[in-house]
Amino acid sequence: MTEEDDGGQSAPKRARSDGQKARRKKFFDGQKRQKRPKVMLTFDTDDRKSFLTGFQKRKAERKLKAKHVLDEELREERLRAKQRQKDRLLKLYDSQRPTADIEAMALPAEATETYELPKQFVSITTFDPKDMSGSLGLSLGHNTDNSGGEQSAVTTSGGHQSDNSEDDSSDSEAKSTARSASELRQQILDARKANKMEALKSLKTNKAYQRREKEKHRKDVSSAKQKRKEMRKEMKNMKQKTLLKRQMKNKKINKSRERRRRRPKPKKNK
Repeated sequence: MTEEDDGGQSAPKRARSDGQKARRKKFFDGQKRQKRPKVMLTFDTDDRKSFLTGFQKRKAERKLKAKHVLDEELREERLRAKQRQKDRLLKLYDSQRPTADIEAMALPAEATETYELPKQFVSITTFDPKDMSGSLGLSLGHNTDNSGGEQSAVTTSGGHQSDNSEDDSSDSEAKSTARSASELRQQILDARKANKMEALKSLKTNKAYQRREKEKHRKDVSSAKQKRKEMRKEMKNMKQKTLLKRQMKNKKINKSRERRRRRPKPKKNK
């Protein structure tokens, strides 16, 4: 059997609650005694004012800085594209450059054999392309025959040719040079066109160019929206003006009708 007090609680339970109250009182008394140090937070009035009122200014500065960086990246990309075009055109010029004349090269005397024919003299010159690559203006291992053997060049000198044959040969040479010049010009034009297309393609894949185009598109869309808004406003004003004109006209008509109605009728003479 457990003993109960007048309040209906047992003795151990009452003692436990009293102990909790005592501990709680001791804790709060200690908290009251330990005062926390006060912290005063102060701001510089000028700096605070400049910070709170300078959001728009700082945003404009960031935009301007980003624009300068974007322009610099685009300029560097265009310079690189121009340099690539220049290198390709130089390679094309080097590939189409005419070789040196064989007669102007310093060849040994025993390399040339001359034969006399009934109408002209024939000279056969034998040389090694690897040895004469410097004189021909070629690089070693390029633009040479795969056979690797010696090459021979045949030159003719007409001692008894007629004037007609000389004219025909000069005409054929002029035609061949004109044809080669036109072909070279067409190749250069094609190369320039291909270079422009490739430069535009590489520029479109550039991130700076894409950002610039996106910004330009956004500005165009916003300007178009503004124009449409202004047009709608103007149309609304025009409608209001026409309505006002119509109302004024109707008022005038109504006033004139009212005057006619109020005007006394003339009496007829009997």
